[in-house]
Amino acid sequence: MAYYNFKRGTKLYIVYSNNQYEFELNDISFGQTFAEESYPVKTLQQPNKFFEGAIINKANPANFSFTIYAIKEPDFKILYDLGCKLNTSYNLNFFDAYIKSTDYIFKLERAVITDIVFNIIKTEPLSITYDGQAAVVSKVSSIPGTPVSRSATTSYNIIKEVDFSLDSTTFDRVFSASLELKNNINWFGHHTVQGSASTMYPYNYTLDSRSLTGSVGVYLVDTSALFTHSVSVPLYFRAGESNLTGIECDAPLVSITNRVAVEEAYTQYFDWRLMSNPTDLTTILTYLTLE
Repeated sequence: MAYYNFKRGTKLYIVYSNNQYEFELNDISFGQTFAEESYPVKTLQQPNKFFEGAIINKANPANFSFTIYAIKEPDFKILYDLGCKLNTSYNLNFFDAYIKSTDYIFKLERAVITDIVFNIIKTEPLSITYDGQAAVVSKVSSIPGTPVSRSATTSYNIIKEVDFSLDSTTFDRVFSASLELKNNINWFGHHTVQGSASTMYPYNYTLDSRSLTGSVGVYLVDTSALFTHSVSVPLYFRAGESNLTGIECDAPLVSITNRVAVEEAYTQYFDWRLMSNPTDLTTILTYLTLE
C-alpha cells in the first residue's frame, strides 16, 4: 500500500560544533539542481541526429528556506547567530542541517545563511525566515551530535509594541514594518568530487558584502520629517511583546529616505539601510530573549 510523507510535523535539526539543536518549523523548502551541458551529435555520417547529447557532472549549490517562530526562550537563537556573526576569517560559519519527516532524514551539508527576514505583523507571533545555500543534499539514516536541552516552556512573541525613532525623534502610530539582513555570498568556481565518484559539488565560498535594510510605515500625523533624506542619522527600532523580548535594532548610522502614500489614511514610509560596520552585527541587531 502506498503512503506519503507530509510536511506537517517536519522538524529541523542544526548540528554545529558537535551540538544538536532541535527546531519546530512554520514552513520549509529545500532542493538541489544539477548543471547540464549539451553537445551536438549530428555528423556527416549521421545527419538525422538532431537531439543533442548531455553531460551532467556538476551540482549547483542547494537552496533552502526555513521559517521559525522567534520565541521568547533562547532555544532558537543559534540559527540567528549563525546568520549574523562572522568568524575570524570574516565569513559566516558552516553548519549541517537535518530535515526529519515522518520516514526520512535529509542532510544539508556545509550550509550557510544568505538571508534573514523578520516577519513583523502586529498582533501575530514574530517569526524569522532563514534562506540559505548548502553544498550537498543527501538522504541519511541518523542525526549526529549531542542534543542540547530545550527550555521547559515555549512562549511565542506576540507583536504588541513597535517602537521607532529616527535621529532622536520618536514616531507613533506605526502600522507596518519590515527588516531584512542579506549575506551576499559567492561559491568558489573550484568544485570537488564529493559523495559521488562522478559528480562535483561546491565546497567553499566567500562573503562579498552584507546589507541590513528596513522600512517603517506610520500614519501621517507628524510632518517634521516629511520629504526628507539623509545618509548619516541614528535609528532605533524594536518589535515584540515587551521591551524584554523581540527584535531590536539600534543603528548608529543609516541612510534614510521618506515618502508619502495616499491610502485610506495618509501615511509615510521611512526606508533605511545600515551604513556603519560593526565588528559584531549582534551588537546592533539583537534577538531579545528572556535569558
